[in-house]
Amino acid sequence: MDRWMTRIVLLGLVVAGVGAGAYVADAEAQTMARVRGEVTDEWGNAIEGAQVIGRREGADPRTTNTNDDGRFNLVNLPSGDYVIEFHAAGYTPTGVAMYLDQRDARQPQRPLEIEMVASPPGNRLRDDVEFESADGRIKLELKGDGKFEFEDADGEEGEGTYGIIDLEGQLTVRDYDGDDDKYSLDAPIVITFANNLYRALTWDGVELTQR
Repeated sequence: MDRWMTRIVLLGLVVAGVGAGAYVADAEAQTMARVRGEVTDEWGNAIEGAQVIGRREGADPRTTNTNDDGRFNLVNLPSGDYVIEFHAAGYTPTGVAMYLDQRDARQPQRPLEIEMVASPPGNRLRDDVEFESADGRIKLELKGDGKFEFEDADGEEGEGTYGIIDLEGQLTVRDYDGDDDKYSLDAPIVITFANNLYRALTWDGVELTQR
């Protein structure tokens, strides 16, 4: 074999070795563990933009965020014991402890179903209090646990969570029997109390008094 042929053979062996090394590296990357799932509130509403953090002792945390459907995919996780944390504005943080094994990465993983508890800013009334308009068409009950139920002028019912700051209450409708476009999680209903006795309030120009 002449020296030019020897060089070609050696070059081929080097290229083949680099290719094999790259394949092994890609295979290792593909077998890293992952966690996927969905984050909602107790009414089944997707929580968009929730921060998902994977914490493992002795390692930097891995983070991602939920999409507009409340879904997330936390990838490239080495084997180990993890606490997967979930944080979102207006909700109580929560977490799940779990062991992840990257050798199981190729097996279908059951998605996590995370339900976050709403924790709106502000105060709550001490007891359950019902309010009603003079014509009886609009009814609102504010509960001591931070939830509310209502019936609007169209006879449709809804519920959600509320918080009171000074004399202004913010009501986030999370479930409604009528048109889904009528209320939004991003646009709370604003009510104004007449005074700090909380016996009367104004909702969209209509006065409701305590029953």
